[in-house]
Amino acid sequence: MSTPGPFGGFGFDPADLGRMLGGDGPVSWELARMMARQGAEGEPNVDPLQRMRLDELIRVAEIHVGEATGLSTSQTGRPLQANAVSQSRWAEQTLEDYRVLIERLARALAPAPSDTDSTPDLPPGAEALGQLFAQLPKVMGPMMMGFQSGMLMAQLSQRAFGPYELPVPRPPGDSLLLIPSAIEDFASTWGLALDDVSLWVCIDQVAHHAVLGIPHIRAALLALLLEHAGGFTASGLDVDERLGAIDPSDPSSLQAFLSDPEAVLDAVRTPEQEAMRPRLEALVTVIEGYVDHTLDTVGRRLVAGPGALAEALRRRRFEETPSDHFVDHFLGLELGERQYERGRAFVHGVLERGGAEALGRLWSEEHTIPTPAEVDAPGLWLARIDL
Repeated sequence: MSTPGPFGGFGFDPADLGRMLGGDGPVSWELARMMARQGAEGEPNVDPLQRMRLDELIRVAEIHVGEATGLSTSQTGRPLQANAVSQSRWAEQTLEDYRVLIERLARALAPAPSDTDSTPDLPPGAEALGQLFAQLPKVMGPMMMGFQSGMLMAQLSQRAFGPYELPVPRPPGDSLLLIPSAIEDFASTWGLALDDVSLWVCIDQVAHHAVLGIPHIRAALLALLLEHAGGFTASGLDVDERLGAIDPSDPSSLQAFLSDPEAVLDAVRTPEQEAMRPRLEALVTVIEGYVDHTLDTVGRRLVAGPGALAEALRRRRFEETPSDHFVDHFLGLELGERQYERGRAFVHGVLERGGAEALGRLWSEEHTIPTPAEVDAPGLWLARIDL
């Protein structure tokens, strides 16, 4: 079905275009799902023994994270479960879980109605494709969002260990989407014990799940992500100019057009988004700093030789990936070394000044969420919450 393309080696067969263009929504979900599934051919099924082992380690992580944080690790009242899946299944499920954000962005970028309905002169045999190209001004948005959101999920799945590869709340539930093949590959590459890596990953994912399951934290983060996604505008998008780069007799030119995130995202970021990004970054920074502290506290107690493992994971975290630029613009999440160090410094500052009791109040109420200024000055935060 697919051929190598210009964006991450992915592509699609233009014979599928008609099916992709179906539907009246702001996103071509058929195209998105197809791109998310790229690379599925030849993927092995998950070994049942891997599922069982991850379930055991999730239970261990759940007990210790709960004890270390005092937070409920469950969102339903039931024990957590490890849902061990392939990369393509992870990508498809993540696409669905992020649906509300993708649709908010797509509606913000929806172009104004166009009167362009002419079909250019085509070489013999290209008439049917030309009819599809004639519809591009009105379907360009759904196609682009479908292609690029599906591509993003496919790229994220190439490195994800679990559901919180990005700190984005998932729909309520207690089944954690883990990719055992990615965990095994990482352990093998770095010469680390598989059980140690698996347990460390489980602790990290359970800690994220606990924090992002707090109702007011979940609501605040989703509101900021939706505000960012809805803040885009299509006013800077010159439809005719961009369509002019497409050759109706050359399907690869359409693929190149769809693959260019700059065409949609960089051109349309607004001052309103730039103004709200510090609030989004502050919340995400503190969440990551808190999870890192929990991971250090619990992981170093349970995992043999945690130093080598922590260093390997730190290097992995800061490796540049094809999705980094897209994630920053698509979701407003800049997740670099500066953000992680800023979060760790905030948590350390709170512990130094107020101890574990002060840190325990971090997630207690909506008004205790630190402001951007307080993230860089923990003493201000402690003073505001009367500690």
